[in-house]
Amino acid sequence: RSAATYVAKLRGERVGETVGYRVRMESKVSRATRLEVVTDGLLVRRIQDDPELSGIGLLVFDEYHERSLTADLALALALDVQAALRPDLRLLLMSATPDARAARWLQAPVIRSEGRTFPVDTRRLLPGDVPPDVRTPLDRLERLVPQAVRRALDETDGDVLAFLPGVREIERVRERLMGLSNVDVLPLHGSLSLSDQDAALAPSSGSRRKVVVASAIAETSLTLPGIRAVVDGGFARVPRYDAGAGRTSLATVMHSRASAEQRAGRAGRVAPGVCYQLWTSAEHDRRPAQQSPEMQHADLAPLALELAAWGAGAGDLRWLDPPPHRTLEAAYELLRGLGAVDSGHRVTPHGRALVRLGLHPRLGHLLLRGAELGHARAASDLAAVLSERDLLRGSGGPPPPDARLRLDALAGKNVPGPPPSRGAIHRTKQLARDLLRRIDSTADRPGSAPVGLLVALAFPDRIGQPEGTNQWGDVRVRLASGQRARLDKGSPLADADFIAAATLQGEGDQLRIALAAPLSSAELEAHFADQIATDDHLAYDSDADRVVAQSRRALGALVLSSKPVRPDSARAGA
Repeated sequence: RSAATYVAKLRGERVGETVGYRVRMESKVSRATRLEVVTDGLLVRRIQDDPELSGIGLLVFDEYHERSLTADLALALALDVQAALRPDLRLLLMSATPDARAARWLQAPVIRSEGRTFPVDTRRLLPGDVPPDVRTPLDRLERLVPQAVRRALDETDGDVLAFLPGVREIERVRERLMGLSNVDVLPLHGSLSLSDQDAALAPSSGSRRKVVVASAIAETSLTLPGIRAVVDGGFARVPRYDAGAGRTSLATVMHSRASAEQRAGRAGRVAPGVCYQLWTSAEHDRRPAQQSPEMQHADLAPLALELAAWGAGAGDLRWLDPPPHRTLEAAYELLRGLGAVDSGHRVTPHGRALVRLGLHPRLGHLLLRGAELGHARAASDLAAVLSERDLLRGSGGPPPPDARLRLDALAGKNVPGPPPSRGAIHRTKQLARDLLRRIDSTADRPGSAPVGLLVALAFPDRIGQPEGTNQWGDVRVRLASGQRARLDKGSPLADADFIAAATLQGEGDQLRIALAAPLSSAELEAHFADQIATDDHLAYDSDADRVVAQSRRALGALVLSSKPVRPDSARAGA
């Protein structure tokens, strides 16, 4: 949206005429549109719906160095279209910090356009500038970024842009900068409403200066007028997918030298500027040249579903960096469990319906199965809640894990803790309405919706069984995947027969259930009967000092029931 608006202004036109855009839940195009700006995900959808890309002569992949999963997939599909159907289709990859491998891989010419740039004076830390008691990235950012911002305000004219890895760091640093004389301190990140983002992007007013405290959203594409100094904290937050655990967590990592160059360039867009990089020259040399592609550490279930819908395996397409085999196989296993692909990785009718929704396959399955069960509105609300940032996430510690509270907040009911922001509620409601429209269903049974069942449909591997408490009073929970996690002390979910966890946080023994809902034994037996297996099992009973034999019914690692059997009919087990 912002890119299309910027280009249209450069051409002196209204958005939607020669220059238009499409983003999720919003578009401005017309018959006169010649240049259409779309997200990577919508480009994938366009190619799947119209493999010939009728009426399209050129695809431009801007900021390709970012190497998002959907951009890599869109390029692989576009290359396949070009090879099989549209040899006249032109492809252009653009970046201020390109990966040199790309041109060799594509066997394509390199066109350089220097454009109009201004010099940027880069200043780094000296050895010893970091206090010895600063040990974690958060400590480093909280201590050094506010100092560097104040220094930038003293040493330069104009506004300041400070880069931080995420919302938590942005808010903490803003708190330390509030109260600066004649300075507005504004956040900029993807969770903000469009009006709040526009406020950060607008020029300063009058004699007041502006400090924009931003995530990587400001690293490329956007030109912030008035910025003369950049403060780069040196870190980025990236998703890391654990194929064995079947979950994605966010990791705070040092960003690459290419990202550092991109960020520094923000200070030299409209005039000479200064960039304060909060690391030493020796640390700079140890940074990777380019950020690793998202393909290498992401959940590949959405990509695997798109490949199945395209009718190709990963080996049939061209990739600069191919999908990791182990992670891709885990993705296909998940899709088989959801009924989206068959044993040959061929897409099923249910899988095609999931593709059309444009959601993660887990959430699409929740939406469609929830509607089939007569809970379309609740399923749409829950899928929207799980797609967005936690509505109850505040500054007062972790919010209660009960997913039902998020639906209460969405319905305008009072919930524990700080009230959710109106912007977050509005975005989530808008998405929920859009999802309900996509499935074209308003079927709703009377009574409250089975939130735990809906969560379990999306995350059957995270159905859990409470197993007592640990020494701190937290509830131990065994998951169907075989992992163990904990519920915070005092959680009412501990009294449920089972729980279904949507979000897990932490690692190893510190794995914590951050979002879940209760699931009854009756719901589990009724809706997951095809996943419940019965087997005979031999085990050693240390109290009786003998081997005992049991017939067990289990859902993954969860033992639902057992009864004694003759030892000679059982097999050895753990």
